[in-house]
Amino acid sequence: ANGPASSEIMSLYQDKKDFIWIGTRGGISRYNGYRFENFEYINNNRIGTVYGIAEDKNDRLWISTETGLYYYEGNNFIPLRFQNEAGFFPFYTILLKFVPSHSQKHPLPINASLLK
Repeated sequence: ANGPASSEIMSLYQDKKDFIWIGTRGGISRYNGYRFENFEYINNNRIGTVYGIAEDKNDRLWISTETGLYYYEGNNFIPLRFQNEAGFFPFYTILLKFVPSHSQKHPLPINASLLK
């Protein structure tokens, strides 16, 4: 692709492998320095707005979106499913918490404190 999934950028993150991840209102994009790879659907479901991107101590990438929380493993995004008494757990309403990434130079907010 010639650009990110949407021009409305919500979050940015550089992972341990130096990929740039761009969270947008239309999904998430990975930039390798030459081209973009866009992820707008996961398992045929629209991702929607990506609010937060982080990497845990095991180098697993996590994204918080309007449709849920996902982690990236083996070239796939895997959904985490939660429910509360009202049904779907609204990840986008959780306040961001600062969690250090793989290096202290990139502390950034994420939408869940599940990355410990």
